[in-house]
Amino acid sequence: MPSTEDVRTLGQFLFSLRLLAIRKLGVGIRNVLAAIPRLPNLQQRDFDEAMQYAGLVQVQSYKYYNQMQELNAAWAGMGYGLCKHWGDIEKCDDEDREFKGKSTLSLSFTKTEFIIEKALLWDAHSSWTGDSFRYNHLGYQNHLNSPSNGTFWEEMGSKVVEFANKTIKIEELLLMGEHAEEKMFLDTIWSALGDLDLTEIYTHIQKPGFNATYVVARGAAELAKRWEGQPYGCVEGSWCDNRKPGDDDSKEELRLG
Repeated sequence: MPSTEDVRTLGQFLFSLRLLAIRKLGVGIRNVLAAIPRLPNLQQRDFDEAMQYAGLVQVQSYKYYNQMQELNAAWAGMGYGLCKHWGDIEKCDDEDREFKGKSTLSLSFTKTEFIIEKALLWDAHSSWTGDSFRYNHLGYQNHLNSPSNGTFWEEMGSKVVEFANKTIKIEELLLMGEHAEEKMFLDTIWSALGDLDLTEIYTHIQKPGFNATYVVARGAAELAKRWEGQPYGCVEGSWCDNRKPGDDDSKEELRLG
C-alpha cells in the first residue's frame, strides 16, 4: 500500500498513463523514462514509490540514475546536449565534456499555469536551475474563461520582462506546454523580449517537427533509447568496448555475473 495519499494519487495517475500507452501501442510497458517538472515538495523517494505502485521501472543510464528533470528532457528534445557516438561510452563522455553551458529562458504555458525558469544547461544530463516562478492565474484556461480581460497578456508580458531584466544574457529559449505555440502567446513573448536579438533564439521553434507540447516527451524518448544502449555498469571490459546500440541487454547480465 502507498505510504501517503499523495503517493497513491500520483501512482494511480501513472498507472492510467501506462494503460493508455499500452492500448495505443499494443505492447506491454514496464520500463519508462519519466521527465519530472519542478513540483513543490516532490521527493524522489515518493516518486519512486508511485512508480512502483504503477508497476513501472525508471530506465537508468550508467551515469544518470536520479530523476530526469523536465528541462533536461526538453533540452534533448531540441537536439541539444546529445553526443553523436552514444553507442560508445568513452566517446560520448568526451563529447559531453565539450558542451558549453548556455543561459536558457524556459517558458511553459499550459491550460492551468504559466511557468518561467532560468537555467544553465550543458549536456542532456547536466543543468543548474536558478529562479523559477509559477503563475496559476495565467494558465490558458483563465484566458478562455475571461476572453475580454485585456490585462491577461499584458500581465504575462510584464512578468517575462521583469524576469529577463534581472537575469544574465539569454542565449536560448525553451518553450513547453500545449499552448506555448498560441499566436497571442508568441506575440506577447516577442514583444516582452524586444530588447534582445530574438532572431537566433527563435530559430529552433521554426524548425520542421518542433512541437512545444511534445518536446519534453521527444527528449525523454531519445534519452531512453540511448540509455538502453548504455546500461549502468557497462563501463569497462571487452564486451562493453564493442557494444552497439540495440544489442541484447541480456548479455549485460552475463557480463556482470
